[in-house]
Amino acid sequence: MGIGNQELGIGSRELVCRRHVIRFPVPDSRIYGVGLLKIEILTRSVEKKADIINCLRNLKGFEATAGKIKADGVEAELAPEYILLTTSVPWLADEIIRELFTVRPVPFAPSFYEIAGDPKVIVTCAARPVNQVIPALDVLEHLDLEAGELAGRFATRWSSRDVDVSADFEVFIQGGVAVSRVKFGTGFRESEHHCRDVLARVGLARGLSVFSAEDRDFIKPAEVSPVALTAAATVAEDALAAFLNRCPGKIRYLEEERAYRVELPGEGNRLTISEKNRKSAEVVVYLETPWRLDGGLAAAIGEMAGIERVEVARTITGIALNPDDLLGRLGFVKENEFLSFGARLEGLEARYDIGRRAMKIWAVIPWSGAAVSGETFDRIGEFTCRVMKFAV
Repeated sequence: MGIGNQELGIGSRELVCRRHVIRFPVPDSRIYGVGLLKIEILTRSVEKKADIINCLRNLKGFEATAGKIKADGVEAELAPEYILLTTSVPWLADEIIRELFTVRPVPFAPSFYEIAGDPKVIVTCAARPVNQVIPALDVLEHLDLEAGELAGRFATRWSSRDVDVSADFEVFIQGGVAVSRVKFGTGFRESEHHCRDVLARVGLARGLSVFSAEDRDFIKPAEVSPVALTAAATVAEDALAAFLNRCPGKIRYLEEERAYRVELPGEGNRLTISEKNRKSAEVVVYLETPWRLDGGLAAAIGEMAGIERVEVARTITGIALNPDDLLGRLGFVKENEFLSFGARLEGLEARYDIGRRAMKIWAVIPWSGAAVSGETFDRIGEFTCRVMKFAV
């Protein structure tokens, strides 16, 4: 694994330190430089193939063939004995690495959970100046400032109560090129909540910032959901049957979900109906353009589901905001919950979790006002634009 000299077609030199003899490619400005980060991830946990496919299948350019997966920014080799992934996008590498861990119950102690996984990583990238890397190292094994050579080790760690995950970095720099081997380790046990909390924060970004001259794509671009009106209700089967028999929408049966999907007039408008028990069903209303429903259909849905008030909302995930901007420029206040900030303005409410980098913006309106809810949709869109200007 890793970049070989034959693959690159260039010569090599050796960096010798107390514990290692590392072969480096001779730097070539046509190959190395900012923008050519390469991250290779290896695991022997072949049972993770399905998880990897699910992680990558929504990426642009996704293409799967026998034993191979390609998508924008990533390639994967799925062999019988191992899985090897190569990417140049740090945030995507972080998502892949998290998928390669499992939170599982501890044998003979069912109230405790542990984190298990074996991902191994090699990073090749343009290096920061050696004198900037030295302060972050826990162990310095080789240094030649005149030649721009360095070898050393450091670790990053994430913990929640008694459970933790560590990433041990071995870094070698020569001729402006950095190569790092990364080995992950897990420790002790805790509740499932704390294990998942730790795992959600695991990644390479903190380590890469020590030695990589590249700072692009460390954070996943924010994902903004459509603004949608939603409601859920339990409906008697006879009321549901009466509604479906006269519903003007297109009705489909979703076999995997064992549910009906009713496509209503208007873009992004639908009902999802699943069986709750033999006498009732669960109805979920989802409308992206509620003003496109005619009054009779809206009244029929409200009568069937007994809906009185509904939520119009949008979520933004992966958005990083500074507390100063939240408090000083966006009108948020710090809430009692440690990681939570909230805002109320112009009939809207918003809540931001600074730890999960997730925001929800919403308003609650009467169902009778759904047909004229365009103004509420517009206000949520305008507030979203304000928030996105301060994303870092």
